[in-house]
Amino acid sequence: MRDFNLCQETCQLAIRDVGGLEVLINLLDTEEIKCKIGSLKILKEISQNAQIRRTIADLGGLQIMVKILDSLDKDLKCLAAETIANVARFKRARRTVRQHGGIKKLVGLLGCRTTGSAHPTPLQGKDIEVARCGALALWSCSKSARNKDAIRKAGGIPLLAQLLKSPHSNMLIPVVGTLQECASEPSYRLAIKNEKMIESLVKNLNSDNEELQMHCASAIFKCAEDQETRDLVRQHGGLKPLAALLANSENKELLAAVTGAIWKCAISKENVTKFREYKAIETLVGLLTDQPEEVLVNVVGALGECCQEQANRTIIRRCGGIPSLVALLTGTNQALLVNVTKAVGACATEPENMM
Repeated sequence: MRDFNLCQETCQLAIRDVGGLEVLINLLDTEEIKCKIGSLKILKEISQNAQIRRTIADLGGLQIMVKILDSLDKDLKCLAAETIANVARFKRARRTVRQHGGIKKLVGLLGCRTTGSAHPTPLQGKDIEVARCGALALWSCSKSARNKDAIRKAGGIPLLAQLLKSPHSNMLIPVVGTLQECASEPSYRLAIKNEKMIESLVKNLNSDNEELQMHCASAIFKCAEDQETRDLVRQHGGLKPLAALLANSENKELLAAVTGAIWKCAISKENVTKFREYKAIETLVGLLTDQPEEVLVNVVGALGECCQEQANRTIIRRCGGIPSLVALLTGTNQALLVNVTKAVGACATEPENMM
C-alpha cells in the first residue's frame, strides 16, 4: 500500500472502498510490532482525509490506538499519537479518546525532561519526539471543553509549561497551540500566569515561524483580560514585538491574533504609552480599511482603548483615522459596532475631530 501516493484522495478512498481500513485496523490488534508500525504509517497518512477519519472512528480504530499508547516501543507510541491527532479533528472522535482513557495517556507522553537541549542525543531525541506527538494529539483533543478539563485534571499544565521551554519550533507549535486553545477556560488563564508561561510566550513572538507567532499572540489575546498578565507582557518586553508584527499584514490569521493581543494589552494605560512609543497607533489606523472583520474588530478595539488619551486621539485624527472609523458605523457586525461606537465616542469629545 505504501507504494501508492497516500496523499492523493483517490488512493485514500480506494483503500477504504476495497476494505483496506478494516485490514489495517485489525493489524493494530496483533502482537507483532512491525505489523502495527506498518499499519499506523499508512493510517497516519490517509487520516488526513475527513471521510477516512470518520470511517476509522466507526471501525473502533481510536480505541485500539489509545491502547497502543501504553506500548514500550517509542516509534509505535509516536505513530499512534500522530494518527490520533489526525482522527480527533471531529467532536465524536475527541469524545471517544477521552472516554477510553486517552487524555491521561497522552498527557503521560509529555513527561520529557530533555526538551531544553538544543543538541539532544539520539535517545533523548526519541523522548522529545514522543512528547511532540503527544502534544499534537492533545492539541486536536483540546478543542472540546471536557477534554480541556481532562487535560488539566491529568496534570497536563505543568508538563506543557516545561515543554514550552523547548528551543524547537516543531515542539512549540503543538504545545502553544494546545495552550491557546485551552486559554478560553479561566483555570488555564490563571495557570498560564502562575506557571510563568507568559515569559515564554513573549519570547516566541520573536520566532521566525509565523504559525508559532500566531499561537503565542492568540494565547496572549485570551489571557490579557487579566491586569497582572498585561503587566507581565510589558515587563517581559512583549509589546514591541507585537507592534512590529502589525507590519505583517498579508498573513490575516497572524494579524487577527496580534491585533487581538494589542487590544487586550491596551486596556492598561502603561501599555498604551509603550504602543504610542512604538508607533503602533499609526499602524493600527492604516489597518482600518481592506481587512477582514475578525481583524477590524480587534483593530478598532485597540484604537478604542488608545483613544481614551487625548494625545492618541490627535494621532488618530492626523493619520486620517476618524473618517475610516465613522465609515465602519454602517456595518452589521455586532462586536465591531460596539468597538467602533466606543472609539468614535471617545474621539467626539473634541470638536475638531468631528469636523
